[in-house]
Amino acid sequence: MAHSDERIEVRSGAMRTVVEEEDEVRSPGAVFEIPRGTPHQMWNDGEESAVLNWRTTPSRRTLEWFRELDALQRGEGRPNPAELLTDFSDTFRLVQQ
Repeated sequence: MAHSDERIEVRSGAMRTVVEEEDEVRSPGAVFEIPRGTPHQMWNDGEESAVLNWRTTPSRRTLEWFRELDALQRGEGRPNPAELLTDFSDTFRLVQQ
């Protein structure tokens, strides 16, 4: 998140992360923090679903962002998903590598 600190705990499954160019697979029990403004990537490249406890401080509109993404995944979201990047530019931003 662009303007929030993040604290993530992997509860089950695994997450692949790249934080400050360090590529790592985070397994259950892993807890890591990402300071605001730090470019990072996270994805699940495994077969098992991942469950995370993800906290952002300050939270701002993070929950609203994830609700919009969930609706998009279920096919109930906006007709133009690119609008999310504009509408939530205070919460999330893409970084070109």
